[in-house]
Amino acid sequence: MLARLAGIKVFATGGLGGVHRGGEVSMDVSADLTELGRTKMALISSGCKSFLDIPRTLEYLETQGVCVGTFADGREGKVDFPAFWTRESGVTSPIVIQTEEEAANMICKSTSHSRNRCLYTTAACSNIVFSRTETNTS
Repeated sequence: MLARLAGIKVFATGGLGGVHRGGEVSMDVSADLTELGRTKMALISSGCKSFLDIPRTLEYLETQGVCVGTFADGREGKVDFPAFWTRESGVTSPIVIQTEEEAANMICKSTSHSRNRCLYTTAACSNIVFSRTETNTS
């Protein structure tokens, strides 16, 4: 809300919250997902944390009207939605963004709409990420 009042249209953060595992029973959903659905802004992050329920998180964001895309970062074809320190979460991103220019065009076009809510994800640099196996056993 403060970012909107300050006129900030693009914001970057590390890891995003999400729907917690078992969230379909507990209804444990991070408040930042709801706020992202309400706030006219493009958010850039490293995806949600790997211990969260990524498929349900993406479904929740879709329900909130948030466009979700992941930078290809040189990868071809389908690209996984990143899980913070992990490039491959096992969950395919809804949209693959090839270049920064493509992302900028998407942001510019969406600002003409009254409900600009976008999440752009990119994994941490390849020299500091963990494998999916490493994060699942930690």
